[in-house]
Amino acid sequence: VLHVGSRGGEIDEGISYYAKSLISIEMENSWYQSNLNRSVQCERKLINATSHELSPTEIKDIETCYTYTSYIEDVAIVKDLYSKNSSITFLVGLAQQEDKLRPLLQGLKNFSEEENLKIDYVPILFDESVGYYKKYDDDKMIHEKLTFPQYPVTINTPFTNLRNNEWNSTENFGDQWGVMLLLKIN
Repeated sequence: VLHVGSRGGEIDEGISYYAKSLISIEMENSWYQSNLNRSVQCERKLINATSHELSPTEIKDIETCYTYTSYIEDVAIVKDLYSKNSSITFLVGLAQQEDKLRPLLQGLKNFSEEENLKIDYVPILFDESVGYYKKYDDDKMIHEKLTFPQYPVTINTPFTNLRNNEWNSTENFGDQWGVMLLLKIN
């Protein structure tokens, strides 16, 4: 498995229970440093770089790549990796922010049509625990700007406890909580 943009490595821990081996790549040094001490259950190579720096030789045995996309430019990551190894199955998490979601979906749709690939999807419900960002980032300015609600993982989020079963963009796609769309491209 190749994990592009592994941040603090929390997803690496989960992936490592199911992977034979893992290449974890993170370009931001502060996230890379916090990722060094993660406890993983498989062989892992941790790289402080961008995915564009990976050679076809380095990823020739990769079967699955997971990445989270936040900006339309992130579609280039998938395209670049596919050009180096066209047998990779991509699992692509999408930003749930509405103004980002539409361009990302369009970019991935265009790519899949150009390469004659299939896209499947699954919505994933999630909740980020209280103080999630503080675990890996001690920048006080960033934390003061975070205005979205955070809940302990032991209670329902507004998404899982909707009043009158209402579905709306604030509860489903806003502010880093609620639901994430995960695409499978192969």
